[in-house]
Amino acid sequence: MTDEQLRMELLVGSLAPHGSMAEQEALIERLESLEHSRTAEVTVRVWGRRVCPEGPTAHTDGGRFVLDRLAAFRAWAADSDRSLEPFFREEQHRSAFTGESYPTVLLPSVALAEFRGDDLAYLTPHVADGRTVSVADRLDALERDRPDPLVAP
Repeated sequence: MTDEQLRMELLVGSLAPHGSMAEQEALIERLESLEHSRTAEVTVRVWGRRVCPEGPTAHTDGGRFVLDRLAAFRAWAADSDRSLEPFFREEQHRSAFTGESYPTVLLPSVALAEFRGDDLAYLTPHVADGRTVSVADRLDALERDRPDPLVAP
């Protein structure tokens, strides 16, 4: 794979999402089609529903992966004048077992990260110029060879 080839990660909260299995399957099919037409590498990763940046899971391989991705996503959003809110939302979570509250980041049920080499090139979902850009919007643009869903063809 050259640095110019697109590498995509579809990040999902679950492989068996309640009420959205057909939507998830459709996204995966569209990505596989793009993979065959553009020689892009596509990976599907389960990353859960939320992450606690200060908890013990932050020190696991899975926790570090999610936190590293979040750091890259925040940097990309800042550099490209895009917002990750409300999709990557910080909140306090209260444990049903201990009653303690701790900070977490609520993750979207589906996100698409695109890399050229090691650099994050694009992320959905996000908000730009007051408009939400979903994973489906991004796939529409890629299928039409448009660089960005916000740019007119």
